[in-house]
Amino acid sequence: MIIDLSSALKHPGQSFPFSVEGTIEDINLYGDVMKLQNPVEVNGTIMYTGENFFVKGSFSVGYSTSCALCFKEVKRNVECTFSEEFALDEDISHPDRYTYLGSNIDITKMVIDNICLNMPLKHLCKEGCLGLCPKCGNNSNESQCDCDVNIEQSDFNKEIVMNKKENPFAVLENLFSDDNEEA
Repeated sequence: MIIDLSSALKHPGQSFPFSVEGTIEDINLYGDVMKLQNPVEVNGTIMYTGENFFVKGSFSVGYSTSCALCFKEVKRNVECTFSEEFALDEDISHPDRYTYLGSNIDITKMVIDNICLNMPLKHLCKEGCLGLCPKCGNNSNESQCDCDVNIEQSDFNKEIVMNKKENPFAVLENLFSDDNEEA
């Protein structure tokens, strides 16, 4: 997705509208594959400051991925608004800047970054998804299995679980006893 800078270079301080579209390959985000509906259309404005370019705009793109609990296909839409700076050279004191070369800016990486930043941490096919049975792999949203998935607990484990339910910080109690205290 290339933006032509020729008009902005001639008129520093003035904003110019742009509209570009392009194809983005599937995004692998922490093991989840996001299949984007292409093409992605980006609309916004660009302004040259005399040194750097400021690009502001928005886009919306549909995607599909897998439910985090039952692996069923999930279709969603992500809407992004952005305000980014592009400079000729990288600068470690400004790590959020993108770089450009010549009289064009390729905003593809910036679009991918904004998609990733606006994704939820996990995708569920529906609120309250029951996921898969850990024993037989049955999709619990579609039917119940006959597996007994309750983990047997000893009396000691039951006591720890009950203490944790009563007070979530109970396990920390032993860490700060008088014998272990360092001043």
